[in-house]
Amino acid sequence: LAGLRTHAQLSQYGMNLIRELERKTSGLMNARLGHLSLYREIPSLSGGEIQRLFLTSHLESQLDSLIYVLDEPTSGLHEAEKREMIQSIVELKNQGNTVIVVEHDRNTIEMADHIIDIGPKAGSEGGRIVYQGDVHGLLASPTSITGRYLSRKIAMPARPVRNIDLRVQPCVTVRHARTNNLQDITVSFPLGCLVGVAGLSGCGKSSLVSHTLLPLLKGYFHDPADRPEKDKEEIDLEVEEGDNYVETLADRLEVAPLITGFAEIGQAPIGRNMNSIPATYIGIWDKIRGLFAQQPLAVQSDLTAGHFSFNSKGACTVCGGSGQETIWLGGNQSISKTCSECHGKRYSEATLAVTYQGRNIFEVLEMTVAEAVGFFKNKRGISSVLQVMDRIGMGYVKLGQPTPTLSGGEAQRVKLAKEIGRKRKDSILYVMDEPTSGLSLYDTARLITLVEELITRGNSVIVVEHDPDFLKVCDWIVELGPGGGAQGGRLIAQGPPAVLRTNPQSITGRYL
Repeated sequence: LAGLRTHAQLSQYGMNLIRELERKTSGLMNARLGHLSLYREIPSLSGGEIQRLFLTSHLESQLDSLIYVLDEPTSGLHEAEKREMIQSIVELKNQGNTVIVVEHDRNTIEMADHIIDIGPKAGSEGGRIVYQGDVHGLLASPTSITGRYLSRKIAMPARPVRNIDLRVQPCVTVRHARTNNLQDITVSFPLGCLVGVAGLSGCGKSSLVSHTLLPLLKGYFHDPADRPEKDKEEIDLEVEEGDNYVETLADRLEVAPLITGFAEIGQAPIGRNMNSIPATYIGIWDKIRGLFAQQPLAVQSDLTAGHFSFNSKGACTVCGGSGQETIWLGGNQSISKTCSECHGKRYSEATLAVTYQGRNIFEVLEMTVAEAVGFFKNKRGISSVLQVMDRIGMGYVKLGQPTPTLSGGEAQRVKLAKEIGRKRKDSILYVMDEPTSGLSLYDTARLITLVEELITRGNSVIVVEHDPDFLKVCDWIVELGPGGGAQGGRLIAQGPPAVLRTNPQSITGRYL
């Protein structure tokens, strides 16, 4: 645009257009969206990128006397990028607006004029105002868990020190990666420990992990007979990401024999159907239905486990187990209302008459994970995975909650709970994408403890992450950068957190 401005043949109208484009792109740069191309499709943007795009457009509009509600606007941002984002929020306030922000980020909490801390925990242990006032009062509050973490009165859990030496440490190594903006880099991920992948937005973290490492691991473990050939020749794969295809370019993948498989724990939905529920995904729904089928009334009424599925013969005959009736208004227009027969309970009267420990099947589905832990405490096959979900901060989720209503971060933690709770062999490489997204400091501490359990059992964990509290406890950090887009894609630092703190090339190290 700067070059076009000096073009001699431009009319005054053309010059005005150039200035307007410069103003708009400058706003996008300030919102840390400079790594995006102008023809990028909106559905391919992350939630944080869409929210920052929205914020930029409203800053330009100069509207006032409005109430803005922002949900975790710093999500997906590196610590070095948050200052500009927070300044944009302050500018929105200074224009005469009120801004309400739902946020876990330390920087955002500290800049707020008024803080409302709800808790003290989640689910049945939450829902109360623990504190409200300025940040100084929050830091001094004895009842606020948030305040105690922010004031360092409670520290993140310590992990055992693992000394990593890449010369002798078993590793997974990607050689000469050139996917998207990666600049022909070779990266080694040490095994048997916790590895963090960090860097500014658009620096190439997803290109390296999601679009290079994971596709190559899939090829390596799914095609064992082809491993020698793949180690010798260039690997060229295509990976589906939503509706887009990303070409994976790398020379080869080297995998130490320390791992026998891998598991991707991402933020993709765990079910797109409204009949999909957490109890099914974590593998306890069949066991719960089996318990109900064993009850005396069920046996007497010839009700099998299939009758206790709301997709089957035990469902309400009017709504078909959805709990809702659809009323067609003509054309393609319709409205939904609570079923007049089952009143939203989804099952037939005969099915609902069967109880287990005083609860019918609908009432069990309405239980939160935290409630179900106590209810099924004598059923180890059911309670074990529920306990993991509760420990990871998912105790407020209902067993029968439709999985499409879960956020990406919630879906990821459900997947993690399933992995930890299942009976599988160890020596697995777990790959996670921003697992602290949407987590409070309290729940981040619980996540760190669970990740350490995985490693202690002989597994390896690679995490793409921005949260400095999480990165501080990593055994090894791989940092890409220095910027986003064409300015990124290079390996600028690697090593334990202590090494990055003293590395002048590291941007992440300044915040550890």
